[in-house]
Amino acid sequence: MKEPLLKSFVMTILAAVVGAGLGVLGWIFVAAITPPAVHTTILSQAEVVLVTEGMGTYNFFLSPIVSIIILAITIIAAIIYIFNFFKSLNPDFGLRWFRTHTIKMIILILLALLCCSVAVYMVFTPVPMDFPGFETLSILAVVIGGFSTGAMWSLAGTTETGSTVPSIIIPFFTGVVTFIVWSFLTYCATYFCFDWIFKLVTEVWGGWGEANLHGLFIFLYTITASFAWAFAIAGGFALVLNPAKIDVKSRLHFLIIPLILIIGVLIFLISFYGNAVKKYDFGKKTLAEVCGIPEYASDTLIVIVFGDTGGTFIEKWPLSVSAMSFIEAFEIDASIPSLKKIEEYVNSHPQQTLFTRSARDALWRGYERNWMVRKATAYHFISTKDYLITRMLFLLRLRKAPVTKETVSYADHFSDENKYSIGINGARSLAQIYNHLGMFDKTKYWALKSEKPEEIEISEYPLITDGIVSGKIMLNEKPFRGRVALFSTETDKVTTISGIMNIVDAIETENGIFSFENIGEGKYFLAVMIKTEVGPSGVEVRNNSGVISITSKTPQLDLGDISIIIK
Repeated sequence: MKEPLLKSFVMTILAAVVGAGLGVLGWIFVAAITPPAVHTTILSQAEVVLVTEGMGTYNFFLSPIVSIIILAITIIAAIIYIFNFFKSLNPDFGLRWFRTHTIKMIILILLALLCCSVAVYMVFTPVPMDFPGFETLSILAVVIGGFSTGAMWSLAGTTETGSTVPSIIIPFFTGVVTFIVWSFLTYCATYFCFDWIFKLVTEVWGGWGEANLHGLFIFLYTITASFAWAFAIAGGFALVLNPAKIDVKSRLHFLIIPLILIIGVLIFLISFYGNAVKKYDFGKKTLAEVCGIPEYASDTLIVIVFGDTGGTFIEKWPLSVSAMSFIEAFEIDASIPSLKKIEEYVNSHPQQTLFTRSARDALWRGYERNWMVRKATAYHFISTKDYLITRMLFLLRLRKAPVTKETVSYADHFSDENKYSIGINGARSLAQIYNHLGMFDKTKYWALKSEKPEEIEISEYPLITDGIVSGKIMLNEKPFRGRVALFSTETDKVTTISGIMNIVDAIETENGIFSFENIGEGKYFLAVMIKTEVGPSGVEVRNNSGVISITSKTPQLDLGDISIIIK
């Protein structure tokens, strides 16, 4: 028993080393072609620590010497494993066999190279992707790999006195089966890494973006371990399926270590999955599912936009939003009842789940869709800790926001250099925000920090920060009841609302009277949200406000009565 068990142990270890080596090399390859982004935005100090602490390990793995050493260890382990396996197929396998079977040896080397190339391809690209022909390539790879493995086993099993295997068909068949088993285990390992761990890394255990090194290392260790056990099990099973004339007892001994590994992995996976389901809502498919809300819009908003003079137009907005996570976008109903349920989900799960970040993203996008700007801004601020892109979108919002103490406090929060490390793009955004707020000392400070102050428009005179836009809206000769919104624009003619992000403020009016205060200098236009369906004849707007300007000459604008007639 000792000899077969020891041989199985050694061969399993060699196979595990090959798998771990390929896993690390695959990560090095991906990291080399997609290096961490240069820090140009605004990172929290905690994120900076993750980047700086991780960069040493990152550079260590990417150093040419380390990469060559890992590659050499992987190749040596693979050669030793293949040689010993062929030796078990053919006792005569060795230098003497090479000299007397030159042609077979050349064919064997070519088949081995082909098989290894296919194996490397399948290790690096085994995850189903939405690329045309990808599945066909994967199937073709399995066919080529299986054929080359079977052919190698048949050739290597031939001795000078005949064969150690019953026939050529059996080693070919068992070689094909072994490669299919290996392919299946490799796919399972990759599925675990990319479908399970990748989701948890990006959505729960750490952010992904400029501060992605922490997540990268978790991913590296998982890939290394996963491929190690996949190759170890496959390497052990190869001995069990060896077509040489081996007694049943020895085969059973070869089977012990692979079975122990399989049982251990199954126990781990079952425990891991159960814990992930319980703690992180793993296994659920969509945000709508976990919150118990519709995936699609339950209603449609009718928006009348007061564009350029005489250019009123109507837009229909489905009351839904795409809630973004790092790897997915969930379409959800954005009605107020649905948003309340999302709030309940976030509040009832203080520990982060797979859907916490997309839920927070849904809240600010959903409330903004309903023109509840202050609530949307509050949730957007909370969501800035989730993704860097969300943080930069929030800074974009502040560039047109009402000039209030709240807006200033948001700007001061992100400009606090004790809390954040500000790159050149972050400095440029802060300079533009403070310019909008009329705080020119801070504008100049951050403009210089951006390294290109000449690209930032800094006003030479005090900007208006207390502008007022007021008026009254009538709908079918009655005071309008509903939401009125003020949007910013860079042009003198508005033909569409290009993006919800340019909404400045919105109010709910019961008598048609509206007043937007603390408006910064710039160009704006109005829009209203109505519940009345508009017929084919459209609407007529009298005294259309069009594009309006808040300047030093017109700091306060009373637009009078704007009358909407639905035909």
